[in-house]
Amino acid sequence: MTLLASATAALCLDFRVALRGALRQPAVSLSILLTLTAGVATVVTAFSVADELLLRPLPYPHAQALHLVHSVHPEQGVNLVSRQAVYAAAADDGGVFDRVAAASRLEVALDLRQGARQVDGLEVSPEFFSLFGARTALGRLPSAQELPRAGAGVVLSAALWRAAFAGDPAVLGRSLSLRGALRHGQGTFRETLPVVGVLDEDFAPPFNRLEPDLWIVRDLTRYTFESERFLLFFGRLRPGIDRQEAARRLVEIEATVLAQTSETTDWAIQLMPLRQFLVGPLRQPVALLFVTGVLIFAIAAVNAGGLSAARLQARSADGTMRLVLGASRWRLIQFLLAEAFLLALSAGALGLAVAALALRLFEALAGHQLALTAPLALSGRTAVFALATVLAISLWLALFPALLFLRRPLAGRLASLGACGRNTGGPLRVRFLFVAAQVGSALTVAVAALLLQLSSLELAAIDPGFDPNRAVTAWIDLEEEAAAGPDGRRRLLERLLEALDSQTGLVAAGLTSDLPLSRSSGAIALGVESPRRADALRDVQMRFAQVSPGYFEAMGIERREGRLFRPGELDPSSFILSESASRRLFGVHEAIGRRLKLGGLESENPWLPVVGVVEDVHAESIRQPVEPTVYMPLLSAGRMALVVRLSSHGEAGELSRVVPTVLHRVAPTLPLAEVEPLVRLVERDTAPLRLSSWLMSVLALVAVALAATGAYGTIWSLTLARLPEMRIRRALGARRRHLLAQTLTVLGPWVIVGVVGGALGAWLLCGLLRAQLFGVALADPRMIFSVAALLAFVGAGGLLIPFSYYRRIEVAALLRA
Repeated sequence: MTLLASATAALCLDFRVALRGALRQPAVSLSILLTLTAGVATVVTAFSVADELLLRPLPYPHAQALHLVHSVHPEQGVNLVSRQAVYAAAADDGGVFDRVAAASRLEVALDLRQGARQVDGLEVSPEFFSLFGARTALGRLPSAQELPRAGAGVVLSAALWRAAFAGDPAVLGRSLSLRGALRHGQGTFRETLPVVGVLDEDFAPPFNRLEPDLWIVRDLTRYTFESERFLLFFGRLRPGIDRQEAARRLVEIEATVLAQTSETTDWAIQLMPLRQFLVGPLRQPVALLFVTGVLIFAIAAVNAGGLSAARLQARSADGTMRLVLGASRWRLIQFLLAEAFLLALSAGALGLAVAALALRLFEALAGHQLALTAPLALSGRTAVFALATVLAISLWLALFPALLFLRRPLAGRLASLGACGRNTGGPLRVRFLFVAAQVGSALTVAVAALLLQLSSLELAAIDPGFDPNRAVTAWIDLEEEAAAGPDGRRRLLERLLEALDSQTGLVAAGLTSDLPLSRSSGAIALGVESPRRADALRDVQMRFAQVSPGYFEAMGIERREGRLFRPGELDPSSFILSESASRRLFGVHEAIGRRLKLGGLESENPWLPVVGVVEDVHAESIRQPVEPTVYMPLLSAGRMALVVRLSSHGEAGELSRVVPTVLHRVAPTLPLAEVEPLVRLVERDTAPLRLSSWLMSVLALVAVALAATGAYGTIWSLTLARLPEMRIRRALGARRRHLLAQTLTVLGPWVIVGVVGGALGAWLLCGLLRAQLFGVALADPRMIFSVAALLAFVGAGGLLIPFSYYRRIEVAALLRA
């Protein structure tokens, strides 16, 4: 007890002395505190994001065994959906998975007393909820045993239950009228189903950026050859079966299914871990964020270590006297540990507060792009990580200065004290090595940020093929009008377009089945008549879109040849081609007047002429090449996008209110999705790259600021240490520029080492950046010029420190002295 009490008393004394010492040197202490705060906040924020997306266990039973069955094609890439027949066969097999489930996305219109409402729907097998551990807040979840007897049922999300039904428990057993379209595969549906349950609001659906409002539970193993479709196929591997063995067995199951239909395929079945499915393309950006956070933390730690060493060096007389009077080396290290822990703990607390604010800001900016199963917050794992960070910093801030101080013999320190009263020497070579490390790390982060910013600029410079400004769009569901037949649908659309055209402030309005950048593209077989080719008649597959008159004007798609569809031309009577489609089908020959046939040469559809050619449009993504497209005035799709263009004096907010009003007046029963500006489609497509570029830019500024602070501190120490020598050189006739050259001779090689290391680090980091970069490379002249300008700017600031000292050296005063 006596030893423990003595140690406790000594520790308390060390903390009091450390606090007084920090207050006596507020500038140095504040610099160390702010430097460490920036490092801790950055690395904790990066760890929190990486932990949520890559490390934290998923909130599902046996999550490590959950996989998505998908296919890979050697040319067409990954397809996340699987054939319904393969899912049904795997469910019956039972040798690979101990439980399977399937899901298919729906576009649902829900008929309510207050009108139709469009919702995101999902059709799932009854095993889906048990596979992912879902629970209900109200009612029950249908089981596979009761489906043959009771039929399909509807489960509502907690959000839809509150928004559409005011949280009324009486919703259970209520029959809902549903109509919509299948997202994966063809077909529409219309049925009335009872509500059997409401999901608990804490349930996180296992989908990337999708929160279904309504779940239809039915047996998805039952199908016919005509009604078979594609769906998401999830499975939980049996214990003892690895992914490769399961994939081989699934290949055998698929081969059996194909043999029954005499089909062949080039697609290869593979298994994707559920976490990989959820994170998707965000894995590399999140890994990049974490690596960058670690680099910035390392820069901050090195910077703080250098400042701590400089502070101990300035107090070398005090430390030397302690050793002379009999203090042990361990006693000195114990005091330094107390001082370092006090600073590190303060920096850790401030860093956690800054990280909490950064996480809230990050989630607000990027939450719609992240597959979050829980809100971003400072969790217990993050607190443990932060505590480990604080302890590591404490050891570093104490042991590094102590080792540098104690490495010199006591006699040498006493001699230096006798000579000038204080020890102005220092382990500059070690600090030069730190400068090289800081320059290299900061340069690596800066190059990554520059590459992402240049990629963002390259992407922004691409013409999407349409004018997204002063236009709005909204998806409308036309299934309700299907009962009226083609004539009734046509009259409805004519009234709608006429009503919109009569509105003041509107330039044009049109409809399409395939809105660019909305991931709704479809392809169709075409018969082509080309008299000037050897194969005059041939079949091709090409992207196909149904459009109305006014669509091209509303989208701002320019006409190249021929004409556009005329008002009232709503029947399939002609085609319009994009420029790339015209070149692919007819080469350099004029396409106007040539004929095409829907469905291929063997179809019974009539040959129809090409009447116009329009500019190419990026259909799937601006990052991808344009796709050849064929347009036809055929409005048979169950769900279409309405596009309306404003005049130069119109306001998008006003139009967002006008469009629902006009639609309700023309067809009160049609549900209307949220009206949004057309430019938002472009912003949504480029948002991941813009987010990464601005995030890396902020981190690069922090890294460069920390590295510059550390380097400037080392230059200042070098200048003070060499000031007597420089005075002598100046007295002997050396000019100021020669004195600066001497300083550059000492520092230059270390800076070059840092630049080379930074270039190597940037090259390695490009592996994480490859999927995000667009149109740039490390050898891009703009990047090289920017890096050179940055180094020149930071270097010029560093040279101001010795220049300000050397310019005050007066030769006459030195000679008089």
